[in-house]
Amino acid sequence: MTKPTNNKVAKVAKTNLPATTITTAEVPNQIAILQAKLDELLGDKDETVSTDILFRGSENVKSVTTLTRLLEISAAIHAREEAFQKEKERYDVKNVASWEQDGKSLEQWKKIIAKAIKEFMNKKQIELLKNSINKLENYLDETTKLDRDVKAIMASASEAIK
Repeated sequence: MTKPTNNKVAKVAKTNLPATTITTAEVPNQIAILQAKLDELLGDKDETVSTDILFRGSENVKSVTTLTRLLEISAAIHAREEAFQKEKERYDVKNVASWEQDGKSLEQWKKIIAKAIKEFMNKKQIELLKNSINKLENYLDETTKLDRDVKAIMASASEAIK
């Protein structure tokens, strides 16, 4: 898409948003709308929950390509934890470490699988929104770009000096 010379950006099309002509002054608002939808689809941004983990030491959850396989992993984890609890009761064992699979508790695995499922189900929409935001950012005026960059730099710097 080439930058328009008449201060009009273009028509927004092929999205759930209504097709409309917008000016460059409206671009930041349009980016904010798309970013809000992207944030909603991404869900929990807790960086401590990563899908980049091996299940049973060999299968990376992040690389799973079907929803069925993610559900199979979840079922296996739940079944193993339930069996572990039953065995603790059967032998009346109380002083034993909590159940873990590949160093993660059941609660941690629930968060990992939930995040992987959400990412998998929303993958196409997430990519479309990211691409749309990147394209629209080309139409931000220099003052808006500078303001955005300074805010990001200051936020990053303030984290570093805490």
